[in-house]
Amino acid sequence: MKIPILISIPHGGTEIPQEVEGITVLTGKQLLEDIDACTQEIYTIDASALVLQQYARTFVDVNRAPDDLPPLNRDGAVKTHTAKLEPIYRDSDIPGRELVGHLITRYHQPFHQRITEILQSDSIKLALDCHSMSSLAPPISRYHGEARPTVCLGNVQGRAAPYEMVSVLAACFREVFNLPAGEVTINRPFSGGYITRQYGNNPIPWIQVEINKKLYFAEPWLNPETLSVDSDRLDELNSFFRKTVTLFLERVL
Repeated sequence: MKIPILISIPHGGTEIPQEVEGITVLTGKQLLEDIDACTQEIYTIDASALVLQQYARTFVDVNRAPDDLPPLNRDGAVKTHTAKLEPIYRDSDIPGRELVGHLITRYHQPFHQRITEILQSDSIKLALDCHSMSSLAPPISRYHGEARPTVCLGNVQGRAAPYEMVSVLAACFREVFNLPAGEVTINRPFSGGYITRQYGNNPIPWIQVEINKKLYFAEPWLNPETLSVDSDRLDELNSFFRKTVTLFLERVL
């Protein structure tokens, strides 16, 4: 029996849109460090609905509003810099208005159209928007260098899901992952991105889930030469996540 939730994984994709493949100056290492690496392996469970973005957030970020664009925001739906403030393109190759519009239409809109279609089903009771975060806030953050918790849950300060529900989920993460109370936070440092704000309580609760990359994208599980992660560790985290969700649903639904 499938779990009656929607799992959204917007930042786990690694593919480069063909329109920008020849003009990006990023290395494979820079790209992998900028995305939520391995989140598809960690968060994919037997849910009623699963929405994946296969393209790298570095080029088209579906967790940003479609009109959140450069030059006003270099970290918008189409970006000019990574989270480490590394340039994605040469100045002469930064996508112009026409290309930006094409990228939004081709790679941003279908993700949200799929979510809208799924939300019309009565079988979905809850949605989780699933991410990973670096252990220290990156240079693009106003909290650059600040240490982050192991797990962060966001409900947009109560607007996307009830605090009581998020508190139960936090307790389940602490129990399954064997974490002290301070390592599972609510709305700190992330209260919820565009997806959680857009769809939260409209009509079902949404909770943004962030796990720290120190759980897998670090020694001893990360091979620094190949940037590959121990598959057994990813399987273990996937099992932990599945148990967390199952325990949570037993307590709230």
